[in-house]
Amino acid sequence: MSDLSKAYGVVGWPAAHSLSPAIHQYVFERMGLNHTYQRKAVPSGGLEIFLNWAARNWSGFNVTLPHKETIVSLMHGLSSTAQRIGAVNTVIRDGNQWYGENTDAGGFVKALLPLWQGESRAVLLGAGGAARAVIHGLYSLHIRQVDVLDPNPEAIRRFTDHVRLFYEGLRMHVIGPGDLNAALYRSRLLVNASPVGLPPEKEKNPLPGDIRIPSGMLVMDLIPRTDETPLVKKAREGGAAAVGGLSMLIHQALLSQQAWTGRSIPDTWHQSIYHHLTRGTYVGSSDFNGR
Repeated sequence: MSDLSKAYGVVGWPAAHSLSPAIHQYVFERMGLNHTYQRKAVPSGGLEIFLNWAARNWSGFNVTLPHKETIVSLMHGLSSTAQRIGAVNTVIRDGNQWYGENTDAGGFVKALLPLWQGESRAVLLGAGGAARAVIHGLYSLHIRQVDVLDPNPEAIRRFTDHVRLFYEGLRMHVIGPGDLNAALYRSRLLVNASPVGLPPEKEKNPLPGDIRIPSGMLVMDLIPRTDETPLVKKAREGGAAAVGGLSMLIHQALLSQQAWTGRSIPDTWHQSIYHHLTRGTYVGSSDFNGR
């Protein structure tokens, strides 16, 4: 690969649904760079083989489910943000070494701020790598009480242990499905960081059907789609404000671009990319619905 033409990509399992190629290819073209961006499907347990391949082919890449936490131990170094979150979504190549960064937290905050009203407590669905980035973002916004729900006891244990270690003063309450209604009515913010809403669960809502979202709540669904997720649709129909994950995905992608190229990117590009993706006016964008 020459300095004039470099290859980047996204690695996940699955990867075919990813919107990232449309976003990054748009940015490369607008920057006047002859770079490419591809998807690479890598199953669990296949990261070391993938990294050997990437060392010969890619200058950097994004990481999505289910690899954001697993890849941490394979990096030669981590940014302070990635180290604290314990998850990597952006990998930067320096010679023969890989360095892990996390732009999910920054992307989450940037997507949330336009509707932010200084909430002090949140309900969080999910306890994986995406949830760790959310906690980092919420902590930076001075939220100190979070109710978290995840059906996997081991994921909850690892998540709460991590939060206690890195986020002093944050009170984490583990709740069950029967506690959701009460939790929603004592909070002003609901964040879905679970994979529910991604293929093959595209039409599923992470909230049970009998759960009502209060009209004064702010809802953010991290699932990045060009249409409304079932959760976003339910929130808006009930009078709540809602943000889809596409906005966060674009923001974190622009932060990844800055890490790779060293170039500052205006925030105004976010709206241009969002417009292209939601209207299907950029080549390939209509084929994707997901990270």
